[in-house]
Amino acid sequence: MKIKNIKSALHNFAHSLISTDYTHSAVLALNILNNLNKINIETRFEFDFIKATILPIQAINVESEKLLNDYRKWLPLHLKNHNTDLSLIENLKLIVCSDFQKIYPLKMNDLLEIEIECEIIYQIKNRERKSFKIS
Repeated sequence: MKIKNIKSALHNFAHSLISTDYTHSAVLALNILNNLNKINIETRFEFDFIKATILPIQAINVESEKLLNDYRKWLPLHLKNHNTDLSLIENLKLIVCSDFQKIYPLKMNDLLEIEIECEIIYQIKNRERKSFKIS
């Protein structure tokens, strides 16, 4: 198992989670952000994949728990496909956010564009914590 493959595996994993792809879950991260926006709180949530927790508490519902659990279930296989292993990872959090004030109309009918950002915070056993962002 290769430690050097972890960052690229987590990059791909996070992209899948924030995309509009239903391959691994029937729930979209955008739905969770939209629910937070509807109740007028910061459109930001955190999934801890090791502890199986969700923050803030207002983001916890059936949909967010399903999304977290679906991706937790897929994570070991995804890492294996990248020739690495979940047992090498001590901490793994994904912080997903979006600014609903910055929604842009596209030149196509009735379509809007919104940027979703994800910070990946991870720690390989016996190493320093690292992070990077994608959007």
